[in-house]
Amino acid sequence: MVAAIPFEVAIGMIFVGAFIGGKIQDRRGPRTVALVGVVIYAIGIILSSFARERSDL
Repeated sequence: MVAAIPFEVAIGMIFVGAFIGGKIQDRRGPRTVALVGVVIYAIGIILSSFARERSDL
């Protein structure tokens, strides 16, 4: 059950991100959405590299 919670949160965030990204893509185009997505992903990976324990995440 504990392992299911992060998965459920990830799926929920994918749903929300796809909805918001789709709305922005209709207005700005796919290049802008993809670039912003890459930047957000890179920042998340960099910040998570500073975590020393699982509870830090």
